[in-house]
Amino acid sequence: MLKRSLYTSGKVALCGIAVTILIACVHDYGDAPDGGPTGYPTGTLVGGATVPAVGNFPSLEVSDGARVSSVSDATLGPSATTEGDALITNLDDDDGDVFMVIFVVSIPPPAQMIVEVNGQTPGTYFLNGLIDLNMNGSWGDIGPNGEQEWVVQNFPVTIAGSSAVIPLPFAYGWGNRLPNATWMRLMLSDVMVPSPWDGTGEFATGEVEDHFVTLPLSDDAGGGDPCDAKPIPRMFCNGPYRFPNGVDQIPVRCTITNSGGAGMVDWTLAPIAGCPVTLAPVADLTGPRAIGCPNGRIELNFVATRGVPLPCSWSFVVSAQDPPSVRTSTGLIAGYTDSTGSFLVTGEADEYAEVWVDSIEAELNAETNTIAASVTLNEASLEYSAGAFADIGIMYPDGALMESRVELVNGSASTEFPSKGPGVHMVRVVRIVGNQLHYVPEKDRTMMGAVDMPAN
Repeated sequence: MLKRSLYTSGKVALCGIAVTILIACVHDYGDAPDGGPTGYPTGTLVGGATVPAVGNFPSLEVSDGARVSSVSDATLGPSATTEGDALITNLDDDDGDVFMVIFVVSIPPPAQMIVEVNGQTPGTYFLNGLIDLNMNGSWGDIGPNGEQEWVVQNFPVTIAGSSAVIPLPFAYGWGNRLPNATWMRLMLSDVMVPSPWDGTGEFATGEVEDHFVTLPLSDDAGGGDPCDAKPIPRMFCNGPYRFPNGVDQIPVRCTITNSGGAGMVDWTLAPIAGCPVTLAPVADLTGPRAIGCPNGRIELNFVATRGVPLPCSWSFVVSAQDPPSVRTSTGLIAGYTDSTGSFLVTGEADEYAEVWVDSIEAELNAETNTIAASVTLNEASLEYSAGAFADIGIMYPDGALMESRVELVNGSASTEFPSKGPGVHMVRVVRIVGNQLHYVPEKDRTMMGAVDMPAN
């Protein structure tokens, strides 16, 4: 492909003499490695290939790297710079506040981002994001289970000043591999990018930012031996479990898996709203216990004994370290949350509804200086949600957690939390509790809401 020159030329007549003027073309580029070191930890990819030491991300002009001509209309973060070509590797001034949270409820786990946008020219723009999930040194692949590396696809953003944008959830993983250090490109543009997108192309206005995403596996953000890091546990209890007619005891299995390092994990299983079903042995209803690395696993096998009335639910939560997201000068350390959920126990003729979160909204109540959170479930919850509750949690900028249990009314619930200084306050549903509701967090359409509190 013929690439245009870094300079454009024009001829003018000066005193009858033709003079050629060279005008430098500057743009805002990404700065992911284009022929340079990836910074990835050594290892083996799915399929047996070696993790690449050199990145082939399109950043430079000669690679048709994504670039915008003007940064005066809208940006990621408060400002942007322009340059004659990409300043690789990671030498551009990327000041956009980006927070990514990974929800350890499945493999691959879902994730969601909060992205700061600023606009000097109000209007509709489009946010796109790429993550090298298979860590092969390029973007645009599709995983074995349909995981898209084009994680944010032409998400519309209405800009009027500064705001926090929350794109739709996406899978952060490649099969059962959880990338702990990889490259992400975010781009804000005034037009949609063509499909499929691999991080290339020239656009009129907006900004391109590249971030090196790591998980909080260790103090040095992913370096060293991964098994020296903190565990990332995930619990799954299957369900719904059904007692056949005439049968009073059935097996129940909960499995804790580990995507992080070796260490101690803690957990609790508890009946919800007076559920009469009991699980034995009682000693396995709580932790802590050591879990190994790699591929650590704890099997909890119970015997459930019938009680009346049915259906009813048990909840679970498993945790290790639960740090917040942090944006650094060189990239992004993504946070993650405890693995929480519930499972339903029913009888042969019991009716129940599978429910999930359709939307979560969070906003600042300036009068009370609190964070107002509201949750709406899918339509199936309306018939069965009488007497049910939503446990809504908030993660503060310092990583502290708080929960509030709120009764569901017509499939919706709302509550308020005290604010806690400047920074991003992230609100999410921890669990839905109710005798006839089976909460399926994997189907959540929105996983969190957020308020970015400014510094005084």
